[in-house]
Formats: sequence, structure tokens, C-alpha cells
Amino acid sequence: MLLPDADKCNKTDRMVDRVGDMSLAAEVQRFHAISVEADHMAAILQDNKKMWGELAAAKLGCIHWLKMADALAQIKDQDDGLLNDALRAMREFPERQKCRGHHF
Repeated sequence: MLLPDADKCNKTDRMVDRVGDMSLAAEVQRFHAISVEADHMAAILQDNKKMWGELAAAKLGCIHWLKMADALAQIKDQDDGLLNDALRAMREFPERQKCRGHHF
């Protein structure tokens, strides 16, 4: 009966007016105003919840991308190190180069 539906509000207001209690009328009016504001806030919170979810998903995507980039950099560093080690070994042992016919 006190829910902020327009028809119910008018009916409730008329009934409260018949009682003639001003404090009751003020409290009913306050209830209606708070109910409208609570519904409005609920809609805002729902929108913010959706936006937060989208931002959290985007942040997670960035974290995954950064982890992959770090992993790729580590693999590249490791590959470069292996290549450098192989070239250094071939320079240190020139007799192996002569046997295979390669010059590094």
C-alpha cells in the first residue's frame, strides 16, 4: 500500500488526509521520497556493477597480456643466450669449424 506507484500513492495520500495526522502524512511522504531515491540508487549501482565487471575483465586481459609479453621476453633472452653460447663455443674450438667446413 505504501509502495510508490502513482495510483497507490494518491489513494494512500487521500486515506492519510482523512486520518488528519500531520506527522503520519509527513512520514508517508518521507517514505515515498526515500523509496524513489532507493530505486534510483539501485539502478545506478546495477549500472556501476556492470561497468566494474567490464573494467575488471579488461584489467585481467592486460595482466594476461603483460605476463605473456614477459614470458616472450624471457624466452627471447634465453634463446639469445643459447645462440651466444653456441657461437662462443665455436670460436673457442676452431678445430671443430675446420672439420665441418663452417666459419663463424
